[in-house]
Amino acid sequence: MRPIDGERLQREIPTVEGGFGRRVTVCAYERDQLFGGDVVNDFLERFVRPVVGEVSVPTMRLNESLSSEAASVLYRYARNAGIGSEVLQEDLVILREGIAKAEAEVGAVAPATLKTEVADAIRAATTDLLWLRDRYGTVFGGVDYAAVDGRSPDFDISEASFDDLFNVDRARLARLEGALLRESVEAWRELERLPRFLRRLSRIVARRARRPRRGPVGART
Repeated sequence: MRPIDGERLQREIPTVEGGFGRRVTVCAYERDQLFGGDVVNDFLERFVRPVVGEVSVPTMRLNESLSSEAASVLYRYARNAGIGSEVLQEDLVILREGIAKAEAEVGAVAPATLKTEVADAIRAATTDLLWLRDRYGTVFGGVDYAAVDGRSPDFDISEASFDDLFNVDRARLARLEGALLRESVEAWRELERLPRFLRRLSRIVARRARRPRRGPVGART
């Protein structure tokens, strides 16, 4: 987890504008503000059709958001395996496929959501929100702009775990891990040695089961 940088766009966008010698168009990445509720159609409508005319694309609706529980498994696996390793990328593809099957077995998938206090702290620290509103008229729904003051949160996101920051259903997480391990064992039951990623996954599941429950993200002292 990277530390909050609430002024990144204020640094980067002017640099891009300076390089191209013109003002950029800034769009809110929110479904209800996109043409047709789709990012591809929105891009075509804003930037392609005015120049070349109508462009037809197949209508499709995909939502590949991970549940908090699935993302928790992936995050802990990546931390255990070593982020950036070549092995990790191959393993994660296999793990994502296994998670998709396990999610279907467990059911009730919902996109990952930040804990309310974490989301509020991130928004308050992100003065980019005010800058985008004032310079480009870009406004995001559900944001209390009066609360954005650039203050740093009273906890260190870079030291937090995924489960510290996101709403995770512990019961569903346990069911998902069980389904994932059953799926993995079933797939490779004829091998004398389980694949590296399954051995790692087994270790992190066991480690989480032994670890004491953590409370909410704590304040710095």
